[in-house]
Amino acid sequence: MYFLSAPGTFTTTGAAIRNGTISGTLTLTDPPGVGPAYSIANQISDLEGGLWYINIHSSVFPNGEIRGQILPVPEPSILALFGLSASALLWHLRRRGG
Repeated sequence: MYFLSAPGTFTTTGAAIRNGTISGTLTLTDPPGVGPAYSIANQISDLEGGLWYINIHSSVFPNGEIRGQILPVPEPSILALFGLSASALLWHLRRRGG
């Protein structure tokens, strides 16, 4: 799992429900990561595999205000939902006109 952090944020790597290691803090000037170089290809592969977790800290919630596993959106189901919605809209417009 790859963990990303903004100032006050950290990221870790590992599968869901597993503890991972902090991989870095996101800033405007520094690339993420605190260990050896981690290629973009590896990062993309881990992201697509559901291995990213992000934790954003604040002064109100120092253990994490927004945090969770980053998962890919299942494209086929999104396209099916879009198609169903478009069909329903066309049916409604056709029925309304006649």
